[in-house]
Formats: sequence, C-alpha cells, structure tokens
Amino acid sequence: MSIDYAARVEELLEFVGLEYKIFDRQAIEILLAAQLPIAGLPHPWMILETGWYSLDTGSAWFTFGNTVDCPALPRLRIDRPRTSIRKINRWEEPPLLERPPMFFIEPHGAIPPKPHRRFTNYRAFVNPMIRLRVPLPKTAANLVLDPSREIHRIQRYGYLTKLAIDCRFRDPVPSCTPPRNFLYWAELASKLRYDEAWDHRFTPTPAVPWEELINQTAQAVLRRAYLFNRPVEDADWKVAARLMADNIPLWTWRMILEIGNSEGGYITAVRARKTAGLRPRDFQKFMLHSPEKYLEYDFKRQIWTVLHPDFITLARGEAFGPQQEETV
Repeated sequence: MSIDYAARVEELLEFVGLEYKIFDRQAIEILLAAQLPIAGLPHPWMILETGWYSLDTGSAWFTFGNTVDCPALPRLRIDRPRTSIRKINRWEEPPLLERPPMFFIEPHGAIPPKPHRRFTNYRAFVNPMIRLRVPLPKTAANLVLDPSREIHRIQRYGYLTKLAIDCRFRDPVPSCTPPRNFLYWAELASKLRYDEAWDHRFTPTPAVPWEELINQTAQAVLRRAYLFNRPVEDADWKVAARLMADNIPLWTWRMILEIGNSEGGYITAVRARKTAGLRPRDFQKFMLHSPEKYLEYDFKRQIWTVLHPDFITLARGEAFGPQQEETV
C-alpha cells in the first residue's frame, strides 16, 4: 500500500492557512513532525515563542485540534509554586521515551517575567527545551461566534493531524548523517544562547545544554524526512538552521539582523537599543554583561558590530550552506 503522505501534509497546511491564517509552513512541519512516534526517540518538548497571551490555549492553532498539550508558561509562573511544581512532576513522571509531545507557549519572547522565588525548579525545567519563534498575526481567525462551527473546525483539524502523523504504513525510519559543518553551526548557536542573569527582575535566558541542542536539532531533521516518508535530503537541514536561529534571544537576534542589513556593517548605540526593544537601563546591563562572545562595542565611535559574519548567517536561518569550517 502506497500512501501519499506529502498530500496529507499539504492538505493540513492549507487548512491551517485558511482557518487560522498561519502560513509558516516550516514551523507547522516542525511541530507536526514532533508528534510522530519513533521507536527509541523521545518526543521533543519545545517552547513556542508566539504572541498568544491567553492562558487558555485550547482553541489555538498550535494544539493541532487538541491532539497535543500546549501549556502556557505564564500559567506556571503565576500559579502558586507548589501547584506549578506538582504539574511539572506529573509531566515528568512517565519514563522519557513514554512522554507525549508538549509545546510550552511563551508570549514574552523578549524578557519573560521572573517566577516566584520559591519556584526553584522552573529554570531547570525550561533549560533543556529548544525554541521555535512563530509570529501570531492579528486576525479574526480565533473569533468564535458559532460554537458548533468551532467544534467542527477543531474536530476537522484533529482528524487531518492524525492522518498526517499516521505511522501504520510508513517505511522504516530513514538514516541521517549530519553535514560536516553541523558542529560548527551548533557551536555558534550555543555562543549566542548565553546564560547571564544580567537583571535580577527577570528570568535568566536559559542556555540549552549542548547535548540537547545537537540532538533536538538533528532529530527535527530526521523527523521532517520521516513525516514525508522519504530519505533525508539536504534541504531538510534548513529545519536545523531555523531552530538554531530561533534559539537566539529575541533582542540579540534583532540586533544581529539589523547589523547584517546595514550598509556599513554596524549600528549606533541608540539604534541598537531601539532595535533590541529594551529599556535604556536594561539595555545597559545587557551591553555590559552579555554579548562579548558575538558582538563588539566601540566606545569611541559608539557603534555595535558583529565579531564574525557567520553569526549573521546563523541569525538569518541560512546555516548549513557552503560555508567554511572555522573556529570562532
């Protein structure tokens, strides 16, 4: 029996675009492939940085018709510490290979508020998760005026999702060999995902452990190929490039792109602060404590530059191209 899984995925993508106005095909494919059951590989737990500020995520597009649990991280931060700790313990209770996929929603992409001081295991919980950044357009897609139509839409969405991730008649999981410069780009990504508590009022930006970074990005490539029931192709590594770019903190990502798009290869201090979207006091702390691994500030000229052009390539999501393997 030959099943056209690409057609099933395409039908789901068209449904999401029509009903929810989400046209980021790559992000949808990453989240969809994360739900595939693959023997010996754990389901990834990811943080989805998107503009969903409601604590109720049941009707959102990223639940795929309520086929995957998508808790809101703000809910964990505002609940009583013991309540949030119980939730985490309940989620982590099953063995690693038996845990279902979960996408944790973070609407505060720039600087998430700090949780209660007694919520001591929050940082250790979010630390191993890679991030996917998907802008949420302001449309009427989530306007519910007809409950029966909304129920039908969710059911249809769940049905299409189950068809796309059905593994009963798939070929065996394909083999995957990373490109030669995979570790080079992963090292750059780890430098950009720093771990500096530069402001006591906010949660320090978690630095994804090296093993989690390389495994989850490479496994996302394997999962995408398996989603379409074919061998791994070179184009699939754009998924790893996307994940590495989205794991750059938002304000750093904005600054690097702004420097890369500038004519002279630099931006002024005032422009950098406005681009980063931080308050002057917060930006000053960030400037003094964080970016020495990838950004350079000229105090005399008051300009910011990037230490290596490959940081710009990584931020653009264009890694794994014909780049030279260097040591940064």
